[in-house]
Amino acid sequence: MAAYRVLPSPLGPLLLAALPTGLCWCDWADGPEWTALESLDRRHRAQFLHEPRAMRDTAEQLEAYFNGQLQTFRLRCAVEGSPFERRIWDAMAAIPYGRRTTYGAIAAAAGSPRAVRAAGRACGANPLSIILPCHRVVGANGRLTGYAGGLNRKQWLLEHEQRYAAAAERAG
Repeated sequence: MAAYRVLPSPLGPLLLAALPTGLCWCDWADGPEWTALESLDRRHRAQFLHEPRAMRDTAEQLEAYFNGQLQTFRLRCAVEGSPFERRIWDAMAAIPYGRRTTYGAIAAAAGSPRAVRAAGRACGANPLSIILPCHRVVGANGRLTGYAGGLNRKQWLLEHEQRYAAAAERAG
């Protein structure tokens, strides 16, 4: 069964959706809930049922992340994308917690060093915000650019990770 739930977070609600094969959506639920669900239905051709207790493991891992207790997600995911998008998403998943990289570096890591703009589009098409950390990707000049959840959230996520990464390094 395809299910969804809304998870509160320090930055606003997150809409989580899963197919029987794994998590397929994690993104900010700023607009009406039905708008995001309509998009999911078209993309996955499935009927998503509201299950407030579904995806318990995903919810627990996200809560631990926001509490500074989790740096690496271990979730079964079922994302759909082109081969290029999947290479970009794999490259994003490899960015260490608390670090930043550029769109150019992500394109190069995906085997297409000249496809910087396409890498930016693939980052923007990321269906698993936070879990596939597109917020860790910045412009070539180090400035924050493009984040579907808004630059204020991107800044918060980067500062949050840097704070906990630095504390972990000091501890040990």
